[in-house]
Amino acid sequence: MIPHLSERALILAPRGRDALLAEAILVEAGLRACVCATLATVVDELARGAGYGIVTEEALRTADLHPLVGLLESQPEWSDFPFILVTERGGGLERNPAASRYIAALGNVTFLERPFHPTTLISLAKSAIRGRRRQYEARSRLEALHKGEQRFRAAIDAVQGIPWTNNANGEMIGDQPGWSALTGQTFEEYQGFGWSSAVHPDDATPTIDAWRAAVAARRTFMFEHRVRRHDGEWRQYSVRAIPTCDADGNVREWVGVHTDVTSQRDTERALLDLTETLEQRIIAATADREVALAHLHEAQKLETIGQLTGGVAHDFNNLLTPITGTLDLMQYRFGQTDERTSRMITGALQSAERAKTLVQRLLGFARRQTLQTTAVDLGDLLEGMHDLITSSVGPTIEVRISQRSDLQPALERFPISLHHIRCWRSSLRIPVGSRGQGCGRWRSTGRGSCARRLCAGGP
Repeated sequence: MIPHLSERALILAPRGRDALLAEAILVEAGLRACVCATLATVVDELARGAGYGIVTEEALRTADLHPLVGLLESQPEWSDFPFILVTERGGGLERNPAASRYIAALGNVTFLERPFHPTTLISLAKSAIRGRRRQYEARSRLEALHKGEQRFRAAIDAVQGIPWTNNANGEMIGDQPGWSALTGQTFEEYQGFGWSSAVHPDDATPTIDAWRAAVAARRTFMFEHRVRRHDGEWRQYSVRAIPTCDADGNVREWVGVHTDVTSQRDTERALLDLTETLEQRIIAATADREVALAHLHEAQKLETIGQLTGGVAHDFNNLLTPITGTLDLMQYRFGQTDERTSRMITGALQSAERAKTLVQRLLGFARRQTLQTTAVDLGDLLEGMHDLITSSVGPTIEVRISQRSDLQPALERFPISLHHIRCWRSSLRIPVGSRGQGCGRWRSTGRGSCARRLCAGGP
């Protein structure tokens, strides 16, 4: 409806100058008016907007009223368009049988008999405008209520709430689509206090008692209980309801909402458990840290001892090497001629071997890496020692290394320690006096153990 047309008068008076006179009277009184030539024009202008209509009886007597009646019947609930029907003298209801027809067709009709004083027309026109304004106010209130309802439903949807209503006595009456969709209960099942059958048996009686106390005290109801959903799952719901009162302060109905708080309560319980166990977890973490620090200090001590042991072992090994070399030389020079000297040298060599074993153990302790046992191809190891032996015995000694063809499978079945082989390799003793003297042959044979022979000359 166009605002500036909402209070204008639609005038339909086809006889003589009646329409122009009526328009002049209204305009002089400060009222807006629009003259319509036909009833169809009245229908079109009424659809655009108007405050009331002034129609003469002769304009309706032979006209087709169906379009006008159809428009009036389709009015919104707040609208009841007023008409001022101008009749002939003696045209009242008691003397004009057609008047009842006009009332049935037009609805809100005020009769005005000719001749009439202009003041009477103006008074009826203003009365019609006041009635129309009240209708506009009703429309505004209905629109505000509709918007409020939409906001309320949007707010309920935003918090995932289920709205419901009860009568003044706290009984669920009437259709409750939200509650039915939540619980799966039928209309007959949730009427009165039947809704409580969807509440957990342990919560039903406390809920009803608290609800009745709130209804009796006419105060806001707040509660939490478990509700069985339509799929059979129990969920925790927060309930809140408030009374709505009429103008006299009497409770008209209760409006409430169920909000699912299951996830929120689960989170709160988990947080509470976390808070309760936080102190114990801190104590345990502190204890673990102390243990780790103790292990670290122990490891650092062992590392320091290992470094010190390694240094001592290397120094002792440097002293032991020339001793064992000298004993080898003496064994070579005098061991074959003097049996007593040979026994003494042999005993000294055995002591040197025990000392060397001790040194190797000290070096093994000083190593940072963990010793691992693994299978080694002894043939490849001997071949790799060729250059070491050659450089040790000098260019005048021929070095030959031979091994049995079936040696490798045996080693694979009986793994040996790399550490032991490296110790044996590093402890290889070549007589110090043999380097650069004469010629000879060094021969190493792999037969599960290593043998050596040094000749003064010849094969």
